[in-house]
Amino acid sequence: MNTGSATAFPAPSHIALLHRGDAEMQDVALEFLRIGLDRPSEALFGFGDPSRSKRLFRALELGAGRDLSPEYRSGRIVLGRADPDVDRMLEGVIAPLEQFRAKGFTLVRFVGIVNWNVPDFPPPEDFLWLEFKLVVSGGALRQNPEFVLFERYFHERLLRLPWLEAESARDG
Repeated sequence: MNTGSATAFPAPSHIALLHRGDAEMQDVALEFLRIGLDRPSEALFGFGDPSRSKRLFRALELGAGRDLSPEYRSGRIVLGRADPDVDRMLEGVIAPLEQFRAKGFTLVRFVGIVNWNVPDFPPPEDFLWLEFKLVVSGGALRQNPEFVLFERYFHERLLRLPWLEAESARDG
């Protein structure tokens, strides 16, 4: 799998890496996080499957060759967790992002490790709604030439769910 360099994406960017298992995801995610670790003005946020996030951030710590406990204590690194209730999950994403902003971080490197159709995550249709709210509703990414509206992609290419178009029109 050739994913390119994590440094090639302008901020803000929303990148989805479809993968099978941690091995396919880890190198790209670690490169992305390492860049932020070296920049004190950037925060790091791991979200989703807690055991996989912990392993990823432990690998980041080992690769950096230093204890990251001070970064966790200061709130610069936060590990959140998914919730089967989409509203609680949305709050579990927004609250840390607001805390990062309040602490003055200029950029948040967010790695969301998502599982589809499992008990600890919302059902796929609710999760797509959550993605839409987080990524598209604010409008910041619409100006990024690299960004493709994912609900359009899913509707036209993958899922062919007609309600996505109605949801997009209502929230857009």
